[in-house]
Amino acid sequence: MRVEIRNEKVDERHTKTGKIMREQQAALLRGADQYPLPFRIFLGDDPVHKAGIYEISAESFGLNQYGDLQLNRVRLIGPLPLPK
Repeated sequence: MRVEIRNEKVDERHTKTGKIMREQQAALLRGADQYPLPFRIFLGDDPVHKAGIYEISAESFGLNQYGDLQLNRVRLIGPLPLPK
């Protein structure tokens, strides 16, 4: 699955305990006939993703307690080279 990051803006939220939550806006690209699905990527202490197209890393997926596939913290691979 491909993900698009359109800009390097980071949103920060401060919790009552003083912790800073950093997140970046992204969109899941679902194919030519589908609208992109916007979502947030939580950065933690990770660096900001540059604008571009990325793949979702296999380490982002796991199994829940029932053996069903689930998406854990999203990790991206890229940015990918743009097609010519």
